[in-house]
Order: sequence, then C-alpha cells, then structure tokens
Amino acid sequence: MKQYLVIGLTAGCLLSATAQDCNKVNKKVLANFEGRVEYLASDALEGREAGTDGEAAARDYIVSEMEAIGLEPKGSEGYLQAFSFKRPMSIDNVSTYMKWKGPYFRLGEDFYPTKYSSNGTFNGDAVVVGYGIEAPELGYTDYRDTITAYQNKVFFLDIGSPDGTHPHSKFRAYHDVQKRLELAVEKGAKAIILFNTDENAEDPESSFKTAVPVGVPVVFWTSYDNDDIRKKGVRVSVKMDPVEDTGYNVIGYLDRGSDKTIVIGAHYDHLGFGGEGSRYTGTEPMIHNGADDNASGTAGILELASYYSKKGKKMTGNNILFIAFSAEEKGLLGSKYFVENPTIGLNAVNYMINFDMIGSLDVKDGFIINGVGTSPSWNDALAAVACDLKYTTTESGIGPSDHTSFYLKDIPSLHFFTGATEFYHKPTDDPGTLNMAGAVKIVEFTKALINGLNDQPALAFSETTQQESMRVPKFKVTLGVMPDYAFEGPGMKIDGIIPDRPAQAAGLQEGDVVLQIGDMSVADMQGYMKALSAFEKGDEVTVTFLRNGKEGTAQLTF
Repeated sequence: MKQYLVIGLTAGCLLSATAQDCNKVNKKVLANFEGRVEYLASDALEGREAGTDGEAAARDYIVSEMEAIGLEPKGSEGYLQAFSFKRPMSIDNVSTYMKWKGPYFRLGEDFYPTKYSSNGTFNGDAVVVGYGIEAPELGYTDYRDTITAYQNKVFFLDIGSPDGTHPHSKFRAYHDVQKRLELAVEKGAKAIILFNTDENAEDPESSFKTAVPVGVPVVFWTSYDNDDIRKKGVRVSVKMDPVEDTGYNVIGYLDRGSDKTIVIGAHYDHLGFGGEGSRYTGTEPMIHNGADDNASGTAGILELASYYSKKGKKMTGNNILFIAFSAEEKGLLGSKYFVENPTIGLNAVNYMINFDMIGSLDVKDGFIINGVGTSPSWNDALAAVACDLKYTTTESGIGPSDHTSFYLKDIPSLHFFTGATEFYHKPTDDPGTLNMAGAVKIVEFTKALINGLNDQPALAFSETTQQESMRVPKFKVTLGVMPDYAFEGPGMKIDGIIPDRPAQAAGLQEGDVVLQIGDMSVADMQGYMKALSAFEKGDEVTVTFLRNGKEGTAQLTF
C-alpha cells in the first residue's frame, strides 16, 4: 500500500489541483450530517436489518431526504428498487421433533434439523452406523451387517472420523457429511440422527437459508449421550420452509445533461439485533445501531446529493446516481441486484464511489481508499485533490463492500473507509463513538475529487492483479483478530483481538505484527489470507510475530 499526505499537489499530466478546504468544516453541513446519523443509528430503527420494520423506516427516511433535496426518482418504482432475498429456513416447532422412550429432547437445545434434511416423519427401529463411511481401498466399512439390517431404519451417525478430524486423516476424502448421508440413504435410512464425538469436527449449521436435502429427515443431536441411544420406537419428524423477504435499494438521480453518469453509493442496512456477522458475545439480544457501519456512509451520500443538487446547472459535469443499498450485510445483495438490473445503462457509468464506514477518521493515521488500481487515472486524480488529509491506498477492486459489484462489471470503483474499530459489528457502534467532523472532511475530499474529474474524459477501467486474493473467501479456520488494513508491512498488523478465539488463547496482542503462521510466510494481507486457507480446525502451529520491535513466537491451535 502507498501512503500519501497530499497538500496542494498537482498532477500536471492530467489534472490541476482542485481547491477544497477539507479542514474547514461548515457548521450547517456538520449539523445535518450529525442529525442524519443520529436518526439512522437510533434505537427506534432497531439496527436496520434488511427486511425488517426498522430498515423500512430508514428506507422511508432516505426517500424523504432525496425528495426534499430534489433528486429525480430512479428506482423501478419511484425511488425504490425492490428485490427478494432468502432468510434462514423457518422451522415448525410442533411438527419437528426427535422422540423415543426415556429422555425428552428440546428443539433448538438438544437437537435441530440440518440443511441436509427433507420434510417428513418416520417412526421405526434404529441402528448405529458409526461414522457412516465405506472406504474399500482402506479396507474399512461401517456397514458390516447384511443389507436387510439397514433397510427402513433410523440411522445414528457420528460426523467425526475413524482416525480423527485433521488434515492428515487417511479418511479425509470421506469427511464430507453430505456424501455420507447420501450413502446412508442408499443403504436404507429413512431418517438420520447425526451426533459428534470429535471436538475437531464442526457441528452442522443450525441456521441456513438454502437446504440441500438428501431425501429423508436429518437432525443433529447436540446433547448426544451414548447411554440415551435406543434401537426401538425412534420417531423423527422435520417440517421447515424457505422464507423470502424483500430489500429495497433507494435511488435518486441528478441529471446534469451529460452522456456520462457517476454512481455514489452506501449501504444503509445493518445487523438488527445481532446474529450472523455480530461480534457481540453476550447472551441477550441487543440492538446493533451501526452508526459507523453504515449510517455514516448513508449520511455522506445524502450530503453529496444536497451539495450537487444546490449547485444545479451552475456546475457542469457527470450526471450523478445516488444509491442507498439494502442487504449489504447479507452478502452485497442490493448492489449485486442493481448491477444485474440497472435503472440506467451501465455503459453510461463513468465510475463508482462507495462510502462504507467513514465515521472513525484518525487524523494521524488517515483513512483508506480501496480500489485505486481499477483505473490508471485514480492516483493522479487523488493527488490533484488539494486537501490536507492523510490516506493510504490499496489496488484491488475486490473487497467486502458494494464497490465490488461495480468493479465486477468493469466499472472503475473506489471505497472510502476509515477502518474497523473496537465497536465494529457490536451494539456499541453508536453515534457518540464517531468523529463526525472527520466524516464531513472525507465528504469534502470526495467533492474535490469529483469536481476535479467533472470535465475530464471517461475513466478507463483496469483489472486489478489482487482480484482473486481479495475475494474474502470462507476459511475453515480463523485467527480471531482484526487486521490493520492501513498497515504497510511487511507482515499483518493486529488492530484488535477478538475474545475467546485462537489468537487470544495464544497470547497475541493488539499491535503485534504477524510474520509467519506455521510454514506459511505472511508478507502482507494477501499472504495472511493465503496462510489461513492452508489450515484446518485443530491444526497446531507456531506463529512468528514482532512485538515492540522484538521477534517472538506463540503456539496457536485453530
């Protein structure tokens, strides 16, 4: 990453410096920004989870703001663009059960249906099939009895492995649970009860949006006790249904008579009361207000809309499409839907700027601009912004926010970001934790950048070399840290330690710079992610790190 302290620079080959006093914060602009953040991040909106009443209130507020500003509606229905998305499957509490003589099993506590389950009910005898593995080349099978011994039975199946669940298991090719379930059905299973005796084997997901049914009811027995297994009169029933909900992008347009349009976007949804994605470790649900993530970005695009709407015909330049995206927290769903169903021609889009978490500016460390490699013009354009604001840049157009959707459509895209804080994805991400004036300075910086590009030719698109490495894959293991994305290396600097995760248990600390994990070198974020992809749950590794300039090691178990 390159770091800049830009003070009145010019890039004569492309642009002249664009005057914009970023450190002079207009009191009215600041008050408007604060008011928008305080409303969007208030308890009344209950965390703005996509598809909820709280998000609907935020949606309606943004519509009213765009109307008041004077933007033209540019959704599919007025300002709105609706799209469907899946919620976790709904489980029928009455028709889903696991019963036999003796113990009482509570749905959600002692057992739950898995994504492999089909709806149905079966009442009959049961058989224990060990790990449900048949590996003839290894001379191993859990199905030693005659065919009739397994016909029309409930199977008890251990999701572990005969020699343990680890990368060097000779049964590794048979660890896939779905394949074992499909084999069980072939053998005659009419219902399957999974259990887990291996602490290194991951339990099946208890919440899922899409089922991959194998044809019979499949439940996971969380409170497994071998003494409770019965072979007679076992009843298993599952009834669950898919749940669809609706998200709404809010889209307003400023027509400036150009053949080019820029997109300025920010997601307005958050995590509601927590759940998937939350870093909150408490047991009681709590509202996650998402002031930084991303009431700050939403307030930022509304301020830009107000500014450019007031300028009107006095300022030439690109048309501007302002989009408040829904369901970013559920996987960039709103922005993905927009680029697949655009309300303007994507061939007219010059570039895209994404505000996601701009509320925690540290004047010393500055902010982060991701995506400068998506156009050969970005670095010169940024250098021409005459603002006394420090920033670092990354090349990649791929990242865990909505600019990614536009980059994947070959549109030059930037993401403005002030970094993750200790409040990230926690109930404590409240307005009082933000640097409101700092966020307004980033908005002023953005105005200067846009103004400098107004009368320039359309930006050329560049594919970034880090594309695959920045895809944010799902790893089987986690270190349990928040990386410092602005750190220039070498290594991966730890910006925060997540409680009760491997890094904390190993004694790693905030500020440590990880240089190596096991035999994998960590030169930068790319190396860090590559290292994570190489390990399995249960692996024991040596982590080499720098602390206060001195090298140390720690033993860590994933």
